[in-house]
Amino acid sequence: MFSNRLKALRIKNNMTQEELGKKVNLKKAAISKYENGKLQPNIDMIIKFAEIFGVSVDYISGRSDKLTPISNNKTNNEVDKKLDNFIEEIEKIDGLMFSGKPMDESTKDVLLKMLRTTKDMAKKMNENNK
Repeated sequence: MFSNRLKALRIKNNMTQEELGKKVNLKKAAISKYENGKLQPNIDMIIKFAEIFGVSVDYISGRSDKLTPISNNKTNNEVDKKLDNFIEEIEKIDGLMFSGKPMDESTKDVLLKMLRTTKDMAKKMNENNK
């Protein structure tokens, strides 16, 4: 099923086997083998293909027939907003667990501080790259 989905998605996106291969650092021959079912990809490669075509891993691997495109619009892909939401959730939850053990308040505070610092650093780096 993966082989059929991969080929259909590649064709739908007007992409040659060579172009797709370049996106995932593979030769055209490997893409051909995937599409003909002669070679099975590992999970990392399946994830790469799903990301390229904007579909779920379940869809491209044939576990689901529901073609739900992964949104590429800005509002759903803004990492800073997702981090803000994640930080808010952590702040609200009492009795957090980490690696199966209860997390004390000081550990929770350190985690929150690190998340905020990481977000701020990424924001500054991103601004400097423009």
